[in-house]
Amino acid sequence: MRKSLITSLIVLLIVVLNPGSASSQIYAPDRDWAGQTNYSIGSQDSIYVFFVDNELTLRAQYSDSSASSYQWYKYDSNVNPTADRFQPMAGQTDSILLNVAPGGYRVEVNRISDDSKEFYAVWVMIDNIQLTSLQLSSNTCKTLKLYLSTSPNIYDINSQFTYFDISTTAHHEKVALPLKGYFSNHLFESLNPDVVANPIADGIPFIYVEFENEQNSKTYGPLFDAAYRLTVTNPFGRGDMIVESEEIQAIATKVGLDIFFNTSTDNLPDWEKQDKDLPNGEALLEMKLVSTAENADSLFWNIINDERLVKKGGDSIAWRDKSIFDDRIESFPPKKYMVPGVFGVEHVSKRTTAYAVCMDTILRVVEVDTSFIKPEFIPNVFTPNHDEENDFFILKNIIDNKDPSVKSIKSFRITILTRWGNKVYEFSGNPKEWEGWNGKINGDGKEAGEGVYYYVIEAVGWDGRRYKGGVYKGFLHLYR
Repeated sequence: MRKSLITSLIVLLIVVLNPGSASSQIYAPDRDWAGQTNYSIGSQDSIYVFFVDNELTLRAQYSDSSASSYQWYKYDSNVNPTADRFQPMAGQTDSILLNVAPGGYRVEVNRISDDSKEFYAVWVMIDNIQLTSLQLSSNTCKTLKLYLSTSPNIYDINSQFTYFDISTTAHHEKVALPLKGYFSNHLFESLNPDVVANPIADGIPFIYVEFENEQNSKTYGPLFDAAYRLTVTNPFGRGDMIVESEEIQAIATKVGLDIFFNTSTDNLPDWEKQDKDLPNGEALLEMKLVSTAENADSLFWNIINDERLVKKGGDSIAWRDKSIFDDRIESFPPKKYMVPGVFGVEHVSKRTTAYAVCMDTILRVVEVDTSFIKPEFIPNVFTPNHDEENDFFILKNIIDNKDPSVKSIKSFRITILTRWGNKVYEFSGNPKEWEGWNGKINGDGKEAGEGVYYYVIEAVGWDGRRYKGGVYKGFLHLYR
């Protein structure tokens, strides 16, 4: 008897000092989910989650199922010191505890045969969370913000799944939820396939729907009306919880701009899209501006003048244009403004609704080349013998876009003289339209004789640069 008493006292001492050391002997036959605590030290206790608050029941027994008496205790976080927080429950001396409320419980099980005691603890929680609505919080040009409402209030959800670490004297509060909380496993989606929403809705209860404009790196909201759905996979196995919003009007606009240069060498336009960061062409530059804006009702284009031209008295905005989106999405800046310089091409899309006036802006830069006539492309000999080789005196590579000999020339004149100063040929006009001298007097008379001739080039660029004298005059040898 003495040995049995000593053994019982040792067991009691171990259990009191480390109440979670024994394997759980508290059962919840009707619980919907079971897990374990995450105490800092020692063995763990059970966590039972019920989906409905309806006569929650716990049952205890001695580890070997011996006949025992029972005393139940309820955890009270307001009691100090923490060692006294399990308070006895008056009249609760049966193995079955009925009408259990959420919280922590301990039971003292006293085996009748030898008065030995075992202590067990358990935590009871109720998952009755409901998603009640997904509503519009704010709708701006930059983002759409939704708000998730729940029952109970979303800010009180964590408190329904807390327990205390009774393995230490501090009794730190812990949460029996995944790392990112009750809503960690979820899917957020748009019900309009044209709006691709981010499937990860961080920041619940607030859910942001926003996108980046790849052309200007600005943020904008949805471009199409859409309803949205949030599906939450319950962390305790209740199944998917689904809530949907009403259809929400898209008020944002997304700007986009394609720039084309006319690279034609004849009167028929040949529009070439410019994808370089700094597209360039020669004066007078002929451009086509094509809007790729989305969800816009009106469009605006501005040509921002070269700083040097502004300093000379020009307007900061060289040219403006606007259009209703449904009427026209193309614009053609007049060539006369596109003289040598660096110009900003600004495009604005606008969307007006009852919520707001939304605008999105993009600025691209184009360069109109300074003028030049490369003297190394001026030949010093030609053979107008009708063999289709070197039959014309003409600037080489005059229309070669990769390595042209002439660019941005406003006026051009070339004169051919004999050694004695008599004029035999002259051309004035666009150098790119000059077909060259064919070796005939005035281009249509009798053939000029073989020998040495003298050429003089006079030109003015659209930037005011003048080309004459020096390398732009010299001797030319004609052979037949």
